[in-house]
Amino acid sequence: MLEMQKGYFDRQRAKMQADFTNLYEKMRTEVQNASNLLKQLKSCRLNSLASVFRCRKSTSCQQTRSLGWRKPRNRGAEGCPFQ
Repeated sequence: MLEMQKGYFDRQRAKMQADFTNLYEKMRTEVQNASNLLKQLKSCRLNSLASVFRCRKSTSCQQTRSLGWRKPRNRGAEGCPFQ
């Protein structure tokens, strides 16, 4: 009787250990995927911001008047965030 119970608990422990390992691997994969997506998002966001700054820089801050910035008298003047 004791041997039967021991065998049952050994099988249950092995099954639970396999389930845990499987879940751990799935979680690790999901975390890696999320990390890769975050890196892509940051890269995309930085590229997008860079293109916006290039565009606004070329117009000498004219587009920023609506945000309360005045057009600088000469390029690179203080008060223009897009120098």
